[in-house]
Amino acid sequence: MTTAQNAAQNAGQNAVPDTGPYEETYRTLFGAVPGSVRERWEFSAQHGRFTAPGLLEELREEVIVRSPLGLKVQQLVQFAQLAALGRADAARHHALAAVRAGAGGRDLLAVAETTLITSGVPGYSLALTLAREALAATDTPESSP
Repeated sequence: MTTAQNAAQNAGQNAVPDTGPYEETYRTLFGAVPGSVRERWEFSAQHGRFTAPGLLEELREEVIVRSPLGLKVQQLVQFAQLAALGRADAARHHALAAVRAGAGGRDLLAVAETTLITSGVPGYSLALTLAREALAATDTPESSP
C-alpha cells in the first residue's frame, strides 16, 4: 500500500468530527477557539489521526461543561489551580472564562486569596494581576456583591 493510500485509509478511520459543538463551548468560555486548540485539531486532521483530540474534547465537555459545579465555579477552580501552578497563559484564559460565566471581582479575589495559601505570594500576585486583567477586558466592576 502506498503512503497516500495508507493516509487515505487512516483519514477515513479517524475522520474529523463536526467540531461545531466544541467551538461553541470555547466561544462561550473564551470568546473564541484558542489557537493552540485549533492547531491541535488541524495537525491531527492533516495526519488522519483525530481520535485523540476528539476524545479529549469529549472529556472536556463531560468534566467542565456538564460538571455539577456549573461553569462559573468550574472556571474559578481551574483559574485557582493554574494560578497556583504559575501557568499564567492558561490561568488568564480561565479567569476570563470565569468572568464570562458570571464571576465578579470578589470571586476572583477569593481565588487569589486561596492561591496565597496553596502557592504563596507568587501565586497570589499572579492571580491578582490576572483577575484585574479579566475584569478590565470584560468591563466588569472590580467590586461585586
